[in-house]
Amino acid sequence: MLQPYQGGGADIPTRLFDIRPTDGFNAAVIRGSETAIYQVRSIGAVMYRKAYRIAVAAQILIAGCAVTFFPTEILPAAELEKVIPKCPAWLSAADRFLDACQSNARYFTRTFYPNGDGPGQKEENSAWFTIGAADSHFLMGCTLGRDRAPSFLGIYYTAEPPAIAQANTAPILGIGFDGDVVLSVDGHPVTFISVQAFDTPKVKTRWSRSRTTSLNCQSPLGQDGGYHLMRGNTFADFSTFDSDGTVAIGSFPNTRQRFHYVEFFPSERPRQIIYAWGNELLVTTSGSILVRADWFPRTCHEGTAERIATSPLLLHQLCRIQQIK
Repeated sequence: MLQPYQGGGADIPTRLFDIRPTDGFNAAVIRGSETAIYQVRSIGAVMYRKAYRIAVAAQILIAGCAVTFFPTEILPAAELEKVIPKCPAWLSAADRFLDACQSNARYFTRTFYPNGDGPGQKEENSAWFTIGAADSHFLMGCTLGRDRAPSFLGIYYTAEPPAIAQANTAPILGIGFDGDVVLSVDGHPVTFISVQAFDTPKVKTRWSRSRTTSLNCQSPLGQDGGYHLMRGNTFADFSTFDSDGTVAIGSFPNTRQRFHYVEFFPSERPRQIIYAWGNELLVTTSGSILVRADWFPRTCHEGTAERIATSPLLLHQLCRIQQIK
């Protein structure tokens, strides 16, 4: 069974703020989280899928514009090594790990319904992870496509480090296009999010040619002040977060909006965003997760579905850890 990590359960480390009804937020003390999880064959699921696909397309377009208008230099590798100390060792072992992945990766297949109904598309993927001590939210892993070529190999994040021990044995619930993996650990979905890709002479993925995406052990923070992530650029200002719980965030430096966030697993280490799902959920290199406060706790009370998304499921996972029903 999974044991609580750093307090776990109802005592999960969480930075709470008294949110007042400004900027359209409800007045409440924020205590939990959840996100959109959908059932493929329901009308609501179809609407959610379409909205989500439009949002993803918009993010891709914005990211493309950012590449065009905001070229950047990524900060030195030492910056990421300070907060994820195992990164250099993982990177040096990446080529050998690819061999192990292609030999041992666990196969997973399912039928995906792009529009929620109609003809389905067969997905075939495989996943494999490094197994180590549950002393970090980060680990190395890989996913392979149908042709056994790597679709992702690099750093993963999990909100439940004890689940790492079962990463290569727990049933697979889903493998996403970007390398995200959802496992069933002790009967609960646990998400492993791909956050930063490795690029070596042997390890090549679709991010390898990017000049504006942080790779290997580079800091995601660029010299232009933006976080240059696998799934698009994010510009965020944390200067007021410790005092009032707000972050100014946007895809471009001049279009940032200020939102209230609640932080899980707070740390004294500096925050650098290494994964962002829009502006709703942010994963930092310190191991903390920031979730937009207006998502809490209302969506924790919504039921789960038979079909689940990969990255957004992390929000519902936090609801479970926080014991919000």
